[in-house]
Amino acid sequence: MIEFVNDNYYTHLSPKQQSKIKKLDDFNSAKTGNIYEISGKQLLKELEKNEKSLVYVFKNGCKSDACYPLSQIRDYANENDLNLYMVMTSYHSLNNSLDQKVGIPLYSINADAYGET
Repeated sequence: MIEFVNDNYYTHLSPKQQSKIKKLDDFNSAKTGNIYEISGKQLLKELEKNEKSLVYVFKNGCKSDACYPLSQIRDYANENDLNLYMVMTSYHSLNNSLDQKVGIPLYSINADAYGET
């Protein structure tokens, strides 16, 4: 019997990968190269500050035709003067996203905030 485990995959990451994941203190202090865990409440509060934003929720390593390279989403946001928030749904296949080096901070769903570690 296979048991489904609700896991954001954090415990499967290497120590180097885990060191890139930070709790978000302030969106203005977010740095490229890090992944900031955020809650929906934090994101909504930030979105209220912006006239135009794009929230792109994605799965690392997605192979579907509906998935786009992160650089393409970044470029679209830049061309349309949108504040961009790229939010990954879990850390599975994390390097697929990190290797794209999009030049902006990435975000992830704060599993602790929803009781799903």
